Amino acid sequence: MPQIIDPVVPVTNVSQIQSPEVDALFDKYLKRLGHDTPEAREQLYKMALNYGKIESDGRSWIYNEPQEGVEQSTATGLYQILTGKGKITGEQKTSSLHGAVNRAKRTLDSPWLDEVYESGDVQDLTPAQQTVLLFGDLFEKTLLDKKGYGDSLFKKILNPNNTDSERRSAERQLYLDGHHTNPDVKTMENLNNKLPNIPDKRLNFDAFGTVLKQPDSELSYVNTRRASLL
Repeated sequence: MPQIIDPVVPVTNVSQIQSPEVDALFDKYLKRLGHDTPEAREQLYKMALNYGKIESDGRSWIYNEPQEGVEQSTATGLYQILTGKGKITGEQKTSSLHGAVNRAKRTLDSPWLDEVYESGDVQDLTPAQQTVLLFGDLFEKTLLDKKGYGDSLFKKILNPNNTDSERRSAERQLYLDGHHTNPDVKTMENLNNKLPNIPDKRLNFDAFGTVLKQPDSELSYVNTRRASLL
């Protein structure tokens, strides 16, 4: 059975979500992305911490208790993964959980993946196991039906030559297009509170937000950035 975690310790540190299984995913996919360095791995673990903070305030054990005849969110665990168990009848549907398990199994052959696929009890997994589901899904998923789009976001997050602003923007976009996928006003407010944009120190704005001066090489960057601001 999946390992049951102590439900009184929120996830606040990278050490709580690190594991050989997550590292095995990094071994495979960071080579593909061209950024297999200790710094890149640390960056992804910190991103996972941020996503857990956004989704559950680091509470890996939370879930919505089913009620008779009531349809409600099935978001569960640290990253609030949808399990598809929306009614007390226990009806199992194709869900985000099932997709995440199938994608993770392209790299890992861990018995607990089959067990949670059947049970849907994500909240009973360790934070590290839930992080396997997060990255197993994100690394393999085609985002917005655009082949290569997910990889392009990961590369922006991992590229050491990018500014903190560029990395944060890509991290936010990956969350919206790869993990949450159906944001509303409340989602954006939560994202802006817990994972705000970082101002780009390379740009010089006046009081009205107009760029006053910048190198010609950054013109296309600024135009792209303005078009994709969240």
